[in-house]
Amino acid sequence: MILISIIMLLLTACSNIFIPENQNFRSVHLNGNGWIQIPNQDYNCTNDLRVFDEKFTFEIYFSGDNKNTNSAGTIFSLTGKQTENFIDTNCNGELDENEIDSNEDGTLDIEVDDEFIVLAVQNDPTENNLLSLYVNDIENEILFEGKNFNSEDEFHLLQITSNGDSIFFYIDRQEILSLEADIMIQNADLFIGATGNQYNISNPWNGYIDEVRLWNGILSNEIMDMHFESPDKLINTMQDSSLCNLVGLWTFNYEDEKIEINDEKCNEANNLNYDDDAHDNCEFDVCEYPINATLYTFPGLEIKYSTKGF
Repeated sequence: MILISIIMLLLTACSNIFIPENQNFRSVHLNGNGWIQIPNQDYNCTNDLRVFDEKFTFEIYFSGDNKNTNSAGTIFSLTGKQTENFIDTNCNGELDENEIDSNEDGTLDIEVDDEFIVLAVQNDPTENNLLSLYVNDIENEILFEGKNFNSEDEFHLLQITSNGDSIFFYIDRQEILSLEADIMIQNADLFIGATGNQYNISNPWNGYIDEVRLWNGILSNEIMDMHFESPDKLINTMQDSSLCNLVGLWTFNYEDEKIEINDEKCNEANNLNYDDDAHDNCEFDVCEYPINATLYTFPGLEIKYSTKGF
C-alpha cells in the first residue's frame, strides 16, 4: 500500500472570519484511487471523534465525477463495534457502576462486528440522484429531484447533526432524513472517501472532496445556512463562540500538491484572534488537540489535487 501523508497548509486569512482562497487548489480528486483517514484519539469527552457519540455537527463539501463504475461510492464512513452501546459518561471506554448499557442489565455485552456501519453515506452508480444513508447498520435510501451526485461539476454540502437522541441529515440545507438513533463510535477511525476498518477498505469514492468540518455541538440553523451560502466563512462575527466547538477542520487549499497534512482548527483560531481570554471561555483549547489526517492510495494508483470546489 502506498502511503501519502498530507499536512494542510496554514490558513492565512485576509479577513478574520474567512478561510483564505489565495491558493491554487481547492479540493482533492480521489477518483476511486484512495481515501482520507482521520484517526480516532484516545478516550476523551472533549478532544476527539467521540463527539459523534452525543451532540455533534459533521459537514463535508463534495462532488462525484463521471467515471463509470458498478460499485457504490462512500462519501464518508464510521464502522465497527466491540460492545453494545452504553453511556460512557467519563469516557474511559468501560461500563461503570453509574452508567447504563443499552439493554439495561448492568453487564457490558461483547458484540464484536468490524463490518458494522455506525454512520455512512453512499451514492448509487446507476441512480445519479440517489443516496444511501446508513445509521446503526440500517440503510435508508433517499431519492432527490434535480440533483446529480455523480457529476464532477455539481458540488454539494452534506451536514449531519445529532442531539444525542436523534440524528438529522441535510443536503444543501434541505433536511432529508431524521431518525431517533443512539450511535456510539468505539475506536473507529473516520474514513473520507471509503468504507473502512483496520482490516478492509471498500467502496472508494469517485469524486472530489472540498472540505471537512467536525464540531462537538449542534450548530445553529443560521450558522449552517451561512456555511452553505458562504462556504469560506466559519463564523458570523468575532463574538461568535461556535469556534470553541470546532473539533477538526481539513481543507485542501494548497499552492502546491503537498505530502504533509494537518488539522487546521488551531490556525483558524489564531487567524480569528482567539486570544487567552477567548480560550478561557471554551470548554477545551482548540489548539491543544490536533487531529491530523492521512491520505492513502491503492497500490499503483495516484490521487490528484484540483481547482474544482463548492
